[in-house]
Formats: sequence, structure tokens, C-alpha cells
Amino acid sequence: MKSSSQLPGTSRIEAFSDAVIAILMTIMVLDLRPPGHELKHHTVAELVHYLTPKLTVYALSFVIIAKMWVSHHRLFYAAKHVTTPLLWLNNLLLFWMSLIPFATGFVSEDQTRPVAVATYGAVLCLNAFSFTLLRHYVVTHLCPGGQDIHPHIIRYSIGAMALYALGAVLAYVSTYLSFTLFILVPIMSIPIDRDRREPAA
Repeated sequence: MKSSSQLPGTSRIEAFSDAVIAILMTIMVLDLRPPGHELKHHTVAELVHYLTPKLTVYALSFVIIAKMWVSHHRLFYAAKHVTTPLLWLNNLLLFWMSLIPFATGFVSEDQTRPVAVATYGAVLCLNAFSFTLLRHYVVTHLCPGGQDIHPHIIRYSIGAMALYALGAVLAYVSTYLSFTLFILVPIMSIPIDRDRREPAA
């Protein structure tokens, strides 16, 4: 059995993940299209009214993906080496992250449509769930003592998952309340982000 010093490092999995995340961000911005026949009077106020909700959803998704990328980088710094379960858990995370552009495009078409907001929340919830699994594996198997991991990070991951799930359910009550919960998740991570160890996603 190989010792941890003989196991492969994390450089390849990090490079692959970085490439996938960069593509996801590119797909999202390409989905932002200028208005066509939607504008009737072609005024600046009408343009702002058309773009503001779309740009707001795009900005929220961008921040969420960016925070996940930063957290992913710090997490793999703590992991030190790669195992087969780690590879598959990382692939699971990338799968759910790959659906964020789809969910963003869906909800940006109509931010008051419950099914679109619920879909967005469900996708974010599944991202948080897969990141929680990844973090838990690193903490319990690849980072003895957890000295490079913030002590409350798993608790935060579970809380983020719960808020996203609640936001998805509440979409059928109030989409505004759902977005309040979605925005609250990255705000809650600010105290953890300030720590020198792994930040939240």
C-alpha cells in the first residue's frame, strides 16, 4: 500500500476543474444577449428595466461559482494528494456546477416564475450537497487533524444546502423571498472567508 507521500498530487485534478469552471463562466456570459424586439420604445430606462434582473441573476451565479472555485482551490491545497474517491466526488461536484448556466438562463428569462426559481434553487442545493460530500471526505480522509480546514466549514455547507432547498420550496410562495435566501448564502460566508484557512462556497 502506498504511503501518502507516494500518492499523486492534486495538480491535474485542479487544472481540469479550473478549465471546467472557466468554461461554465464563459457559457453564462455568452447567454447574456442584447434585447431584440423586447424593447418597444428603445429608451435607456426601458433598457435598464430589461437588463437589471438578468444581470442580477448573472452576477449572483458568477459570485457563487467564483466562491466555489476559491474554496475548491483551498480545499485541494489541504488535500495534498489524490485518491479515486476524491476524483469521483470532484466529478460529481463538476456535474452539478455544469448545470448552473442552464439554471441561470432559465431563471433569467422570468425571475417571477416559480418553477424557474425552484429549479435554480434545486441546482444550487445539489451543488452545496456535492461540495459538502467533497469537504467531508477531505476532512476525514486526506487532512488529518483538519488544521488547514476552517472548523465550521462543514456546518456552513449544510446550512447553505438547507437555505438553497428552502428557497426552492418557497419559490411557490414568494420568488423574492427565495432570492433573499440565495443571496444570504454567500453573505453568510464572509466571516469564514476572512480566515486564513479554506473559505466557504
